[in-house]
Amino acid sequence: MIFAIVISIVTILLLNYCSSRRKAVQKVQLPEPVAVTDSVFIGAEVNDGKHYGTAVINSSLAGYEPKGAYPWECSVCIYIENMTDDRLPVESEFEPLYKTEDKIDSLVNGDLKPVNAIYVGHTLIDGTMLCLWRVRDAEAAYKAITEFSNSEKYLRPFSYVIEHDPQWERTSVLYKGIGLEL
Repeated sequence: MIFAIVISIVTILLLNYCSSRRKAVQKVQLPEPVAVTDSVFIGAEVNDGKHYGTAVINSSLAGYEPKGAYPWECSVCIYIENMTDDRLPVESEFEPLYKTEDKIDSLVNGDLKPVNAIYVGHTLIDGTMLCLWRVRDAEAAYKAITEFSNSEKYLRPFSYVIEHDPQWERTSVLYKGIGLEL
């Protein structure tokens, strides 16, 4: 009987200790996004040291706040199948590239309100079209893109990565390369 009482007391003490040490899991509250209206896209030449290419960038994001409203960077690399000797797309390749990009854009945004992503732009260089978005809900975007990539209904093969980048450090590299500051 005494042994049972001691066990009960120890159990109660352990439960109290564990519950006092347990941290509540909370979903992080993101800042409210500011709508990006009237996006202005600019074109630029890019060079990675070995190849030259082009970039189309949403210049409206220069100075965008609050950056924390879209803390994830979604990068999708679409592989060019028909290209020139300079490893840029031939004219007939643009349609399947842009259709793939548009489909992924709709998946990244989903039906979420406010919009789940801001389109940053894309580069065409060295046999690839690299598309970038800033994303609020990385899990929803990842799930949608993964399901699409597993469906084999895409026009061009692609790979993707979604990385946490709340200060937009990765995205700012692209902007600095064309003379803009985020």
